[in-house]
Amino acid sequence: KMGIFEKFSEQTKILGQKAGVNGNLIYIILIAAVACVFLGFFEEEITLTTGVLLPAHFSLKALATEGKEDDKQWLTYWTVFSSFIVAEMFFGIILVEIIPFYFAIKIVFLVWLFLPNFEGATFIYDTILARFFKAVEKDIDETVEKVKKATQKKMS
Repeated sequence: KMGIFEKFSEQTKILGQKAGVNGNLIYIILIAAVACVFLGFFEEEITLTTGVLLPAHFSLKALATEGKEDDKQWLTYWTVFSSFIVAEMFFGIILVEIIPFYFAIKIVFLVWLFLPNFEGATFIYDTILARFFKAVEKDIDETVEKVKKATQKKMS
């Protein structure tokens, strides 16, 4: 039976293969990032960097491939990530105060979202975001159309 570090190492190797990067390097960087956050060093900066820079790099690599499956994975990640960041804008101050090790939990959550075999972003999208979007899609479309018309009217 594989332990959590072995599973994590395996995931980073898969990610490295897909992106053409050394999986061991990804593993070391992510472990160091999580350790720094647990120790309280540059929590916000490291967490945001981990959630943006690595996925951005892998997204660019995915766009350069012929297949579309990896594109879908990263588009799903960015959709979930942006939804999380917007929610965090409203509730982040409260969460930081009431949840011990908030940034450590956040960085682990973000890594879970983007590691390919965990498919965390797909899980969140399928179970929460897709249903929510379907429920409000008509309202969003109507609001966008109103803004578009108002903007066109102001521009002419």
